[in-house]
Amino acid sequence: MKRIAGAILLSLVSLFALKGMIATYRGVAAYKKNDLDAAQTYFNQVVTNDPEASDVLYNLGKVAYKKGDFEKAQAYFEKSLQAPTLSHKLREQVLYDLGNSFVKQEEWKKALEQFEEVLKKNPDHEEAKKMVEQLKKKIQQQEQKEEQKKQQEQKDKNEKNDQKDQNEKKENNEQSDDQQKSNNDDQEDQQNADQKKDAQNDQEMKDTSQGNQQNKDEKKSEERDKQKDQQQKQPQQDKKDQKNDRDTKGTKDSEASAHNAQQDKAQGKKSDKEDVDAETLLLQEIENEDAQMTKFLLKKQLRNETVRNGYKNW
Repeated sequence: MKRIAGAILLSLVSLFALKGMIATYRGVAAYKKNDLDAAQTYFNQVVTNDPEASDVLYNLGKVAYKKGDFEKAQAYFEKSLQAPTLSHKLREQVLYDLGNSFVKQEEWKKALEQFEEVLKKNPDHEEAKKMVEQLKKKIQQQEQKEEQKKQQEQKDKNEKNDQKDQNEKKENNEQSDDQQKSNNDDQEDQQNADQKKDAQNDQEMKDTSQGNQQNKDEKKSEERDKQKDQQQKQPQQDKKDQKNDRDTKGTKDSEASAHNAQQDKAQGKKSDKEDVDAETLLLQEIENEDAQMTKFLLKKQLRNETVRNGYKNW
């Protein structure tokens, strides 16, 4: 019974292997005819039943590479390299084609690593040698371009920063000039305002001084007019005083004469002694009149001195 089961299992395995071989054969034939879709279908049938079929994974990578899907080709080549059934001879070819897929993606350093692996296994691989030489030049050129690009970027950055600094400096200078201009304008306005205020103050002081001077002049003029009036009135007053004195004296003389006449009439002639007394009384009256006249003259002299002193002080 066990033998029968083993035989059946072996038959099934052989059947699957046979189907895999047939699908692989048909896929390779389609690939050679450039029927890439058909080839991909046959190869997928195989890996569905045998995911570690390294040769079929490699064939799927070749189909993807030929279709231009280099990233997918890279993935199939890498799976093929990981398969335990991969032969030494096939590994060399897979590494070479993996390097080409990296070249198509312009990943020069990864491509160089694959071709150098090929040369480690087969130093006489001429195509791998050419690719290594070309890739080293590519990498060197790429590094130079990257360095130039980096330098250019740094240069552009520096120029941009310099331009920015210049613009900021220019802007600061403009702002400073505007501020200075504004300050100058403010200062000029302040100076004009101060000058205007000073002019107003000067004018007010001048007006005040002129007013004071005018008042002073008016006051002096009034004093002069007053003194002039006093001078003009003084002779009239003197005449009036003299007239008053003469009138007073005449009145006294009349009164004295009337009194004497009345006494002479009432008493008649008197004795010599009475005549002497009358003569003495008359002399006393005359002395009184002289005293009044002297007093009048003194008052007049005093008034004239007062007037002269007033002119002098003025």
